[in-house]
Amino acid sequence: MRFFSALALLASLFAPLDAALAAAKAPRSPSSWSLSVGSGLFVRPRFEGSSSYGVLPLPALSLSYKDFLTVSPRGVSVKTEEGGRGSLFGYSLSARLGYDLGRDEDNDKAALQGLGDVKFTPLLSAEIGLTVFPLQGSLEITQGLGGGHRGTVMDFGLTAPFPLARRVFMMVSLKASWASRDYMREFYGISAEAAARSALYDQPFRARASIYQWGAGLGAILRITERWGARLFLDYRRMTGDAARSPIVWRNGDKDQFRAGMITFYRFSW
Repeated sequence: MRFFSALALLASLFAPLDAALAAAKAPRSPSSWSLSVGSGLFVRPRFEGSSSYGVLPLPALSLSYKDFLTVSPRGVSVKTEEGGRGSLFGYSLSARLGYDLGRDEDNDKAALQGLGDVKFTPLLSAEIGLTVFPLQGSLEITQGLGGGHRGTVMDFGLTAPFPLARRVFMMVSLKASWASRDYMREFYGISAEAAARSALYDQPFRARASIYQWGAGLGAILRITERWGARLFLDYRRMTGDAARSPIVWRNGDKDQFRAGMITFYRFSW
């Protein structure tokens, strides 16, 4: 479970970088399908708010049909856009059917002992993107469909992609995330039952809807050849709102969250 959870999180972190790469690519070839296959290393917290980190070797896999359909560890997504490469203004609309693998109490018993697991949750997302050169803004709304939670998360993003050299493409990004009460209570709340059975927490905590994190990231894509490439990223998140006020974070976790990773990949097209 830890492996696939990290894989899904890695894919979500690279999603803005993929969009930046698409904007920087050469004019479209006649090929309709593309498949990216690769592997790398990923350093990340054991859960959002954890003070403990893990290092995982990970594969990367993504199948795309033009710019319309993508199948990846994030799920299945469709996208339409107006104003493509080289445009000063453009917008995009997309939808995704994905999943949240939840949270395993065993991932970090020093912070989660007695709280129980958060179960698998199917997700439905809709995103609108707006480009006013050189900035790209986005708003993504994700709804949990049951299982682990029925919470709602809204992600606000602003990115500035730019070429650093002929084969090196950089991206600086800012992000803030708001979550509904259902989401916050599932991941950062402590029920009376959990407080009674946990050796770590003696009082319940009712987490409310709030902006629960903000952050910044730096990413890079190196195009070694037309088919070989590498991706690197460094990501910082600051827990805030009731996520930061939760004893899970302030007592046994950390408000400052870091992620870093590197992947090399090969792209097929036909």
